Amino acid sequence: MTTGWAPTGPVPTAVDGVLTAAGPAGARAWIALDVEPLPGSAFGDGTDAERRDDAAHVDAGWLAGQWDPAGGTALELRYLHRPGGGVRCALLGRAYAPTMLAATSAALRLRERLGTVPAHVRAAPVGSAAEVQKLLDPFPAHPAGLFEVRKQIRPGLPSRPDAGVAYYLAIPRFAGGATSWERLWDAVADLPQPFMLTVGLAPYTPSPQFVGLLAELAARYGRLAAPGQTAASPLRQQSFALAADPFAAYAARLYADAWQHYQSGVFRMRITLASPEPLPAALVGQVATTICAPRGDGDIRTMNPNGGDTVRKRARLFELGLDDHLPRVIDVAVTAAQGDGGEPFGEFLCLLL
Repeated sequence: MTTGWAPTGPVPTAVDGVLTAAGPAGARAWIALDVEPLPGSAFGDGTDAERRDDAAHVDAGWLAGQWDPAGGTALELRYLHRPGGGVRCALLGRAYAPTMLAATSAALRLRERLGTVPAHVRAAPVGSAAEVQKLLDPFPAHPAGLFEVRKQIRPGLPSRPDAGVAYYLAIPRFAGGATSWERLWDAVADLPQPFMLTVGLAPYTPSPQFVGLLAELAARYGRLAAPGQTAASPLRQQSFALAADPFAAYAARLYADAWQHYQSGVFRMRITLASPEPLPAALVGQVATTICAPRGDGDIRTMNPNGGDTVRKRARLFELGLDDHLPRVIDVAVTAAQGDGGEPFGEFLCLLL
């Protein structure tokens, strides 16, 4: 499972609660904090959806303070369920440095920074390196109990002869912050087997080329989203009006929004489900429905509504920081700048690499 990294436990001079690993090019250190809601800390007097939306804005601001691509840090928000024991929420962090002592110091600074959480939750450091190890690797996952939730990819057929492509492609955002997870947690509470839902985040700086590509796509789809005219030619003396393409208008909005969000630092993200036993299809579908709920898509028609499945089986469980390479086909990024109240940690967007 590892590639040149072997957890060694805390070094003699380290504070307990820091798990360390030596590697060929340096050292890594992991910390963890238990996170739970703070009773009586609900936002305002509005509806539940409005209070969740307010909390999402605050969480987005908190996440912005964690963006540090130069520090080699990575974060994971991990929900662990064990039958009869409720759901445990843990925030894990990994630091990297050339030496073991430097990595340990960086991990301690990271833990202190992460501990300053939004006012509606509270966090307590996990004080044992052995307990941190258990959070990183809580159980051996069953091959039929490993899934990854991804963004939907929606293909469409052009309705305009001047599209210049055979297919359209749009990538809608994840569900809004007003989406309640209560039904999902109720379903998890009744699960007779251990279960884990992990949201992994790694700071990332989009390249100028990628940001430019988003702008180009927004412009291309924007042209097709507006009424046009066919070009006259020697074989066709008359020009004909072209109606706006609804799918192009839908895609143009998404790419323009992505271009806006990728102006600042983002987080690469992955969402993983795991269990030591096969996961019920109904629960997997409920997770995907909760996270990828429709968000203003309207009646946009795609080529194959069932072709953009949001859940894929994973080849193996990714344990935070214990692998040198993060296997990815589709990366999802979350902006570290001001969120729009979209998700619990800001606005999530899909990044295709």
